[in-house]
Amino acid sequence: MTEIENKVREYGQKADREGLKQYVESLDADELVEMTCDRINNPNFVHTWNYIMQAFTDSSESHRKRFKLVSALLQELEKGLLPSSQSSRLITRTCVELPKFKSQHLISLCNYCIECIQKGKVTEMCWKEILPEILNVLVEIELLEHNDSEMTGLEYKAQLVNSLCMLVWSPDIVTSLTSMFIDMPLNKEEHLQVVNKLGQYMEKLTCQEIPAFVYQLLKLCRYQNSRSIFLRLQYYFGTRVYSRLHINQEANSDSTNVDVIGDAADEEAVEVESTVLYHIYESASVGHECIKDYLTSLKNMIKSPEFILHPFQFTVLLTISSISALEERVMEILRLGISRAIQEEHRKIDSCWFRDMVPNTCKIEDILRQIIDCCTIADRHLVVQGLVQLAYILLGVNAMLIKDGTVIAEKHWQLGKIILLKIIKKKRHVAPFIITSLSNRIVTGQNAFQYIDCVLILSQKMSLIMLENQSCIIELVEYLVQVPGPVANNLLDAILPLTKVSPTIRDHLILLLRKALYSRITETRQMAVSGFLKLIKNLKISNLAALSQSSSSSSFSSGHSLLTQASLNCTGRSTSNAFSNEALCLEVLGILRRCFMQQAEVRAQLYDGLYDAVCMNPELGIPVLDVIWIHFNNLYVTDENTLPPLDFSKVTVTHELDVKLQDDGTDLLDVIPESQQKLLVLKEALSVYEALIGYKICSWGPQSEDNGQQISNLFQSYSRLMDFAKNLLKPKKSDKRKKKGDANKTTQSSQNTSKVDGTPKSKSFKLPKTILDFQTIGKILHLLHKSEVAWANADQANIIKRKLNFHRHIMNATIQLVQRLKSLKTTKAQHTKMYYNYVTEIAGILYERCIARLNEFIDFDCTTAILSLECFHLILVVISNHYRSNLPTFLCVVAGKSKDEDLLSVLTVFVETYKKLFEMDESELSTDPEIKRMSLLLLEWLKNIMNNNTMFNKQVACSFISLAFNTQIKFKTSINLFESVALRLSEVMGTINEDKPNAEEPKIIDNLTASGVFPLLCSSIKTMLDDVDWIIVRLRSEHGMISYPGEANVERRREYLKSKERGVCCQLCPIITILGVMCNITIPPGNQLEALFKNITHLYNSLNALTKYFILRSSKINLVFQGARFERVARLAGKQLSSIVYDFIIYFEESQKQDAENTQTKKKSVDTTTLKSKVLRETRLIPKTIYEIEQFGKSVIQLSNKTKVDLTKFVGQGTARDFRIKGLKEVLQQIGNETNVTIDDDSASGGDISVESESNMETDDVFSERETGDSGDEMPPPPPKKKVKK
Repeated sequence: MTEIENKVREYGQKADREGLKQYVESLDADELVEMTCDRINNPNFVHTWNYIMQAFTDSSESHRKRFKLVSALLQELEKGLLPSSQSSRLITRTCVELPKFKSQHLISLCNYCIECIQKGKVTEMCWKEILPEILNVLVEIELLEHNDSEMTGLEYKAQLVNSLCMLVWSPDIVTSLTSMFIDMPLNKEEHLQVVNKLGQYMEKLTCQEIPAFVYQLLKLCRYQNSRSIFLRLQYYFGTRVYSRLHINQEANSDSTNVDVIGDAADEEAVEVESTVLYHIYESASVGHECIKDYLTSLKNMIKSPEFILHPFQFTVLLTISSISALEERVMEILRLGISRAIQEEHRKIDSCWFRDMVPNTCKIEDILRQIIDCCTIADRHLVVQGLVQLAYILLGVNAMLIKDGTVIAEKHWQLGKIILLKIIKKKRHVAPFIITSLSNRIVTGQNAFQYIDCVLILSQKMSLIMLENQSCIIELVEYLVQVPGPVANNLLDAILPLTKVSPTIRDHLILLLRKALYSRITETRQMAVSGFLKLIKNLKISNLAALSQSSSSSSFSSGHSLLTQASLNCTGRSTSNAFSNEALCLEVLGILRRCFMQQAEVRAQLYDGLYDAVCMNPELGIPVLDVIWIHFNNLYVTDENTLPPLDFSKVTVTHELDVKLQDDGTDLLDVIPESQQKLLVLKEALSVYEALIGYKICSWGPQSEDNGQQISNLFQSYSRLMDFAKNLLKPKKSDKRKKKGDANKTTQSSQNTSKVDGTPKSKSFKLPKTILDFQTIGKILHLLHKSEVAWANADQANIIKRKLNFHRHIMNATIQLVQRLKSLKTTKAQHTKMYYNYVTEIAGILYERCIARLNEFIDFDCTTAILSLECFHLILVVISNHYRSNLPTFLCVVAGKSKDEDLLSVLTVFVETYKKLFEMDESELSTDPEIKRMSLLLLEWLKNIMNNNTMFNKQVACSFISLAFNTQIKFKTSINLFESVALRLSEVMGTINEDKPNAEEPKIIDNLTASGVFPLLCSSIKTMLDDVDWIIVRLRSEHGMISYPGEANVERRREYLKSKERGVCCQLCPIITILGVMCNITIPPGNQLEALFKNITHLYNSLNALTKYFILRSSKINLVFQGARFERVARLAGKQLSSIVYDFIIYFEESQKQDAENTQTKKKSVDTTTLKSKVLRETRLIPKTIYEIEQFGKSVIQLSNKTKVDLTKFVGQGTARDFRIKGLKEVLQQIGNETNVTIDDDSASGGDISVESESNMETDDVFSERETGDSGDEMPPPPPKKKVKK
């Protein structure tokens, strides 16, 4: 310890302030500096430093010494030789003295700190603590001198911050700089400048430096400018984590196993990201404004979902969703973003222009897989929790609340199922919570089928996990009797796969089904029968030994898998006490024997299921025959003269005034019980004959002798019954006179009978549903349409092939089966591959034998040919809805091509076939080399048909034109086809201004088809306007995204945005032209006129939205709208189209009044209320149309005022609000011709002149101006009519 230090310590410890001051003043500054440099490493030097700081006074010498001493101290600290704790204590004590410094000394210290920052050395970095404190002192100084100029402290601070941001920082000190800026007084602009500067260095930091940097950055941006942080982090982790995962997924796209991640993602980067997510979560937990601002900015980006659905942003949102205060808001953002992305993908399928305007983004499924994979590398329980919650929100989407509801909702449900299944696969510990939650939603939810499908997939693919949560499954089994019938049947299908591996679940299910057989609810009993039948259908008994009664046999073979035996051992049950599958099936058949005492609905369920069970397990054939034989004997008649040999009197039972079926359900026809009974017998007889036909077809083999003749005889009997049924409702000649008198009695009797049954009775004979199945139908179609089959004799086959009615009956039955398959739930049909094989086989037969050779087949039977086309169309609908993934394979099989064949060549086969159906003469397609894709070839062919052919069937022509419109929108960006159709319509239907265009094509549009084509054109225009609206909303969102600092590739995005703006304007120009042509067409009042007004209103609404967007984007310097060619749009819509619309409104009002006058002259009395309602209904869209036109004009004027570009010349006040004097010209002409007429002095215009507003639709005698606002002012009374005196 030096002498100076001893003296200072001595004075300080004695609290001798005066002595200390005198002693320090007596010392030279160099002596103090030397002592400080020598003793700074001493741990007790902090006390010495404190005493020295207390000794300085306000004298100039003290200021000089203090500045020199502090400068020396900072230099020593910058060397980095002191412990951090001691340096911190010294700097803290020094900061206390800063308010006592002179301004020039503080500025010198600031300069020293700037020099240290510029050097970028990683030492003690004392400047990060002292520089903010210096600036806090300086900003309070009103006047200081710097560089020979005077300025305020705030101005100096701004200058210093700007100088700091101009420096090139070393990445090693960026985190410390961030910490420094937290305590620095910054205004909004300076804060933004600093944050942007710091963000630029994020890419230069290593992974280890990122968490600390982000922590400091979140503190710095806790109140503002936080969005740039997340954008920088998105880019940082996107390139280091998610892009590598995406590449790995593409490389392994052929493999369905996503468990193995390998080294695709840098595990260190994933761990760093987890730490960053923790810092973000902590920031959200304490309620920092930065998170709220971040969520607000994301909500504005929902219209551009690719920004929200980036894996990093997605993960951040899932992380903070576990905070209760933010959960609802975060999940709503994610749901809306996902829904928006799904709808965009759906729109891309239907519109070529929309595909060009919307960027291709990563699939949502891939994003979810990346997030779940990262959760596997790093334990992110908050993200998993958020994913599960999101999955349930997606599964809960209601199809009724979404446009294109079923398709969009199913996509949401699919994503929800993917999330749950992947999480269970990766994180097995969450399976009990997920299964329990699914169970609760199945029981309490109104729409539970998507949740049941999750359980089904888990049962099929993750049986082990389900067995680990066996108690949850058993609880779910108990709910079978509590949920509605359809839900119970689907839930039963989901649980049944577990009965193969878990005897415990199987036993509980059997006990519950036995109880359900005695339920009071018919649906529950049907479910129980269906459950038993599905159970025995799924149990394989072909390789099992007989039931062993000995429980002590050690060699008992149960046929269970190793998994089943393991589960039995775990539950403590012995395999020797388990029933074999054969014994179980026999026991179930014994239970089902009692169902013959149930209602017809329950027994019908039994009959259908027994057949399927025997098909799956042929060994059950004899036991099943034993079960139904006794019941069949009760109905069988041994008398050979009775055909069919059945006692139908036992099939029905008469109950009061109603007749009910004992063994099948059907609709009643007549009101007399005896008639009802006969009709039921008739329907049952038809079903019996059809069953016998099906049996003879299925049993037909190479050894069969006369099956063809027998089938012919059976169908002849069936046809006689059908003819009888068709003649039932034909009135007899003798009854015609009684018909009128008995009408009231019949009506009253029908009403009374309806009261008994509770439902109204239809006066038509309803055929029973076909009982043939796909297997039988397939065999019959092979027999009927193939030239020969191996299992049938040619002579016997020809007996059936010649019968036209048999062809029609089989085709009608095929259509019924396909329609049933179409009505199935998509998920249920997808899990039944057997149906796909059947319809593919049938489609192949129909295409090869009927459609490909339709002309020949029409010569054979036109009705069957039409039914074949209808059936083939239904099959295509089923494949596209239920088996979309198998569509290419289906087309290859039907076309007779190899599965490896190019899809284009396969489609060419179908197009060539359909060309032959529509073309009467051979015509070649365009040889343009650019037309290469099949879609364009199809469109070219459609245009040729439309331009060169006329059709005499309006429905066929409209369907053809609708196909052409859809193909044009789907595969081409130009809309010239619609313009040519509009011109052709104006020529055919007539124009208002009597200037008909000379449009001879397309010839398919004529006087017959024009009225049907006009609504199709309106619908297509609406579709295109919907796409335009979608893109305009996206433009606003993307512009908002570019305006955020930190966004990468800003210039590229700006250019891309400009191209989109041009694309929107280029799409609107031809649409405006087309609507201008359509507004000049003479359209009668009705639905067509309403559709046109809706399109006009829609167009101007879209134009108004686009104009407001350009108001936001444009300025005096940056005339964005000019680069987008908006001026042309304004000219077309503001001048040309608006004047045409106003003329059209005037024409419509005049024609409407003329129609009203004609109606009043033709009829003696007209209901004025009805007439008024009709007028209001037909004109209700006119005020809205005028309002939208005027709003567009106002927006254009605002854009003109902002940019100082004269756009007002393109808009003006319309004529719809103007007054006109009706009959003025006629009166003036009359006055000129009648020279001997004297007029009163007060007569100005003479005659019976009436003044009328063109917009008044209710009266001819009142001045009225069309009101579009909420004004309630009354109009003044009309002036008195002028009298003309002769």
